[in-house]
Amino acid sequence: MGRKRKHNRRKRVKRAERVRRSGGRPRRPRRRRRYDTQMIRDFFEHLLWEWRVHHYENIHPVGATNTELVDQLAKYTGKYPGSPALLVNHRVHHGSLSPEQVEEASRLARQEWSYGSALIITLLERLEPVLEQALACADSGAPAIFRDIDLAEVLEQAGSDGELGQTACGPQE
Repeated sequence: MGRKRKHNRRKRVKRAERVRRSGGRPRRPRRRRRYDTQMIRDFFEHLLWEWRVHHYENIHPVGATNTELVDQLAKYTGKYPGSPALLVNHRVHHGSLSPEQVEEASRLARQEWSYGSALIITLLERLEPVLEQALACADSGAPAIFRDIDLAEVLEQAGSDGELGQTACGPQE
């Protein structure tokens, strides 16, 4: 007849008390990680200032600088030493173009870059309140944040035309 298997009679322990095979030390329960909201806020502002500098450089003559913009940008490079630039730099190649063609191509490229950077700045500025609300929620440490909305006030703000304005469901202050 077949051999009887001996059952492994390991003692059952809670997950936090289990011993690692390699080190013999008990496992610690994982602690809850939280976002570093100040660093996220700084990164967002750093990105916005990088785009502002980029835009300024493309709407002014080559080599022009704005010390106010550069000083604002320096706040973040000083706070986080060794932090990289957040935008790609342009390296322009002339090839076999004539000086007139180089000038025209440069003007067109700078015009396109200034239009694009202005649009990105506008979008980032519109995103800022959303980011601030998310960071406020993350800073609170609560698993969920609730906003109380009085539907009677929503109807009142909608008025007679039945249209809702921007303030009816805006962020709670």
